[in-house]
Amino acid sequence: SGIVGAWLRDDYGLRLVTTIFGEFYSQGERHRRAIREVGYVFSSSAVVLSCSKHCADSKKLLDSCLVVREKNVECVYYGVDLDRFSPTVDTKPIRELCGFDPEDLVVLFVGRMVEEMGLEILLGAISQVLEKDENVRFIIAGASGNLTENAMAISDDHQGLVF
Repeated sequence: SGIVGAWLRDDYGLRLVTTIFGEFYSQGERHRRAIREVGYVFSSSAVVLSCSKHCADSKKLLDSCLVVREKNVECVYYGVDLDRFSPTVDTKPIRELCGFDPEDLVVLFVGRMVEEMGLEILLGAISQVLEKDENVRFIIAGASGNLTENAMAISDDHQGLVF
């Protein structure tokens, strides 16, 4: 889609803003094979953004091949709507849906179920956390990945883990 954005920029004089979500980690070989096109997208971009430093750093995997090495990637961390997601929001419906008590502490993971999202760290800590406090509940939500089976197995082992 970046190349289409670059063409539209050329044809209509639009400013192109490109966002990196870590594609260079998951599709590095594909991007290396299309390095001219990737370079064209970068050079056509007024700004290159990323939602995290980790994803921003993924461009470094291609810097040796890119003509546009000087193009910096700016991190713009996505915000949270504090009016919608605040302690004043009624959590009773979701707690009832999940079978959680009002005093339970809830830990939420949302992301792809892969190492680079940090899920393996959370999965490794669940047993230790529950040993110290049995009123902690975990919700794991997101796209399937190579850690999905691990998360499901831990869910089977621990009552109160919602998957």
